Order: sequence, then C-alpha cells, then structure tokens
Amino acid sequence: LGELDIFLAWIAKNHEVTSSA
Repeated sequence: LGELDIFLAWIAKNHEVTSSA
C-alpha cells in the first residue's frame, strides 16, 4: 500500500466509526 491508500483507508474507517456514532 502507498501512503495515499493508507490515508484513504483511514478516512473510510474514521468516517464509518463517525457514522455509527
């Protein structure tokens, strides 16, 4: 994975957690 892939993955995970809350 590149830094961009990791960043996008983190954003997606963070968004998912925020949406669940």
